[in-house]
Amino acid sequence: MRFPRSLQWRITLAYTALIILALGVASFYLFTFIRSSYLSNLETRLEHEARLVAEASTPYFSEQAETSALEAAAERMGVNIAARVTLIARDGTVLADSDIDPAQVANQALQPEVARALNAGVGSNTRQSGDADEELIYVAVPVIAQDNVQGVARVAAPTAQVQESVNRSLAVIALIGFAGAVLAVLIGYIGAARTTRSIAALTEGARQLAAGELDYRVNAQASDETQELAQAFNRMAVSLRDLVRDLSLERGKLTAVLNTMADGVVVIDGSGAIVLVNHAAEQILDIEGEDVLNRRFTEIIRDHYLQQLVARCTERHEVQHGEVEIPQWRRYLSVITTPLAAHDDASVLLTMHDLTRIRQVETTRKEFVSNVSHELRGPLAAVKILAESLADGALKEKKRAKDFLRRINSEIDRMTLMVNELMELSRLESEQSSLQLAPLDLHPFIAELHEEHQERTEKRKIAFDVALPADLPCVRGDEEKLRQVFDNLLSNAVKFTPKDGRISLSAQQENGTVCLRVADTGVGIPRKHLPHIFERFYKVDRSRNSKGFGLGLAIVKHIVQAHGGAIHAESAEGQGTIFTVVLPAVTEEAAD
Repeated sequence: MRFPRSLQWRITLAYTALIILALGVASFYLFTFIRSSYLSNLETRLEHEARLVAEASTPYFSEQAETSALEAAAERMGVNIAARVTLIARDGTVLADSDIDPAQVANQALQPEVARALNAGVGSNTRQSGDADEELIYVAVPVIAQDNVQGVARVAAPTAQVQESVNRSLAVIALIGFAGAVLAVLIGYIGAARTTRSIAALTEGARQLAAGELDYRVNAQASDETQELAQAFNRMAVSLRDLVRDLSLERGKLTAVLNTMADGVVVIDGSGAIVLVNHAAEQILDIEGEDVLNRRFTEIIRDHYLQQLVARCTERHEVQHGEVEIPQWRRYLSVITTPLAAHDDASVLLTMHDLTRIRQVETTRKEFVSNVSHELRGPLAAVKILAESLADGALKEKKRAKDFLRRINSEIDRMTLMVNELMELSRLESEQSSLQLAPLDLHPFIAELHEEHQERTEKRKIAFDVALPADLPCVRGDEEKLRQVFDNLLSNAVKFTPKDGRISLSAQQENGTVCLRVADTGVGIPRKHLPHIFERFYKVDRSRNSKGFGLGLAIVKHIVQAHGGAIHAESAEGQGTIFTVVLPAVTEEAAD
């Protein structure tokens, strides 16, 4: 049977159970008391009757009457007192019995009531009769004749007559108890209903608050203590609403700060699980916040040094600092781990500052200084040697002096070209170089490029093909800058394509862009060098460029990107190279 979950019924049943328990205890006490009283009265009555029987039977014992006369007397006295009368000799032999033939009754010397009567003057006992299927209460007293105990007179009566009186009393008690229980249920139910009405209202209010209805208020249903409870609940609801609004505001501020700050933030709870990750941390660690929440930090971040910093912070409850390089992410990080709580908690705040860009800038600066120094060292050394030679007497030899001066001028021009390229690259990288953008028809533009480079290709016996579709759209670009791009690409193609090779310049429209390809059948670029060919001062090897500075392709890349386009290279060593320049196409509406 399912126990009622309603508070009203629980109160009612508890109240009823208490009343029933009290009535039960009282009934049991009354039942025991009444039965004990009835038995005590019966025993007292039987004792009086036993003494009367003993007194009446004394002449029979003293005169040693006939057995038949004694039996007749016992039977007559049993009828008079409505009880079983037994006359017993001192040795326990039954002399007469009002209900049973004495010969059928065993010796009674060992019966408790007989023994006590002989020793103490009176004895009683309640037991099941051996010759009658009922419970009897026995009371025995000694028979005294001529100042000597001659025997025992015993009177017995069934307890059934007592049980009938007790049962009647018990029925009355049960009826009163039942009526009291019913009344208790009614009173308890009414009282519980009145009490729980306000509690039900408060319960509904709690449900509404839990559902987010922070403006919900409770109306008191009674004028007792529940009214004060309702008022306290409403005050709590107001405080909770204000607190939630403040917390939401602060959480919004914190979320905005975490998501906009450049440093990565990861919070790890006492069990080692990630409970918070901001956007910067997702980018730094290359993870997805929703995928890693509630997962162990050591499971997600495999870097031993980061794990060690977190573990040390957890063990020592002290702030830990460190710098770590993570090769798989190509990042340098400055890491701080901070304990978030007291010593009984192992929560850790992991803050990561990305030093990758700073390291890259520092590395680039060092490489730049080294490359510039290296590139300038050769021309400056040559100029110095030539100048010293002129100072040592070569100036007097006009022919040699003229050659030396020409070579000095050539080295100066080379250094000037490098400086100009560096300045151009600097302007492009800092976005200070302004472009004169306008719709550019590629047909005449590429025809001019073909004509300009035709002489060089024919001289080196290299085939130079151009393939353009008739409906090729215009691109928006700076003609001079784009000419610089393709002059560089075509010059490199001519320089590194052997005799009887082939160079092609083609274009096609793809998804709103124009793809221009410069392909050659030259020596190609090894695969390991392809990712770096657009970096400043990068040279593949001497066979490809022994005189350049490694700035041309870097300038090309920045010019294309300034046009909103992209450039990439494909190459196989010994099979040639393809440079693809992708520029946004100009729609007909924009061209108009």
